[in-house]
Amino acid sequence: MLRLIHTTVERVLEHGPEFEALLMSRPEVQREEKWAWLWDSRSAGGVWYRWRLWQLTTGYKANPKREPHVGIFEDSPPWQVPEPLPFEFVSQLDEFVSDADYNSSDDEDMDRDGNRENNASDLERPFLAPLDKAKLVHLLARLPVSLTKLRKGDLAKVTSFALMHADRGPTEVVDLIVSNIGKPFALTGANTENNTETRQATEEGAAAEGLDTSTASLIGLYMVSDILSSSSTTVFRHAWRFRSLFEKALKDFQVFEFLGIMPEKQGWGRMRAEKWKRSIRLVLNLWEGWCVFQGKAFEHFVSAFDKPPSVKTDDASSKEKLEARAKVEAVERKVEVREAGG
Repeated sequence: MLRLIHTTVERVLEHGPEFEALLMSRPEVQREEKWAWLWDSRSAGGVWYRWRLWQLTTGYKANPKREPHVGIFEDSPPWQVPEPLPFEFVSQLDEFVSDADYNSSDDEDMDRDGNRENNASDLERPFLAPLDKAKLVHLLARLPVSLTKLRKGDLAKVTSFALMHADRGPTEVVDLIVSNIGKPFALTGANTENNTETRQATEEGAAAEGLDTSTASLIGLYMVSDILSSSSTTVFRHAWRFRSLFEKALKDFQVFEFLGIMPEKQGWGRMRAEKWKRSIRLVLNLWEGWCVFQGKAFEHFVSAFDKPPSVKTDDASSKEKLEARAKVEAVERKVEVREAGG
């Protein structure tokens, strides 16, 4: 979400208020929850968005220690100056260790947090800290891409991380883990081991789209299942939230549509396709026995997997989205031309 807010700030500064008005007129922005901060000026994201716009427009350099409050709007109370964002200018995983905000003692936080007392003083945080997000991406990127190399400890590390962050950015944790199913991090540049499979996936460009990622995606689904299983027996606070968060993420990312269309997309024969379906249905059967999701949600997942959209239909839909995007870009160019003429 922070990246989305900063991207919007950049566009507004580049194109002016017209861009924000254009953005708010789009149906998906009005409908999707990820844009809620744009409409709610009192939310954490809405406050940060307005603060960042004002700060970059005026060139104000924040110093909470010397100036804890600053007046932004006329005839309104002063705003409390936020603390600087840690790792704000880090863009690569390997840059965290050399950043000025990095503290080696932070690596011990997971062990200490596992022994936190469940008291009211523990404040919940809606977002993952940058270093925590980097750790999770690293753990996901280290997951094997072959079932023969998969060990229980591989899943346990990610599960432990997720449970320990049940009250600190759980939505971001779930989104990263679910997105790992559709695009396994182990087959991207996030995997620093640079094995043969990784090089094929990252260096061949468009040709990498044909790479068979089904096993890595299946392991990603096992990862979700392991967290769902552990969240019902763990002592960590708020772990129960993972069920509803995974339910929403699996729908939003259309995971079972993606898994259901895999045989057709990869051009598999009948025997391999049936083996794939048995593997996914085994996970679904476990979830049904655990009563992980409500009846309608579970039925949706089963139906999405058994009756996924055809690849041909998906291609037609993509064409429509590209045409719609082209129209939006045309409007944005008109805004730029009007600004240049003014």
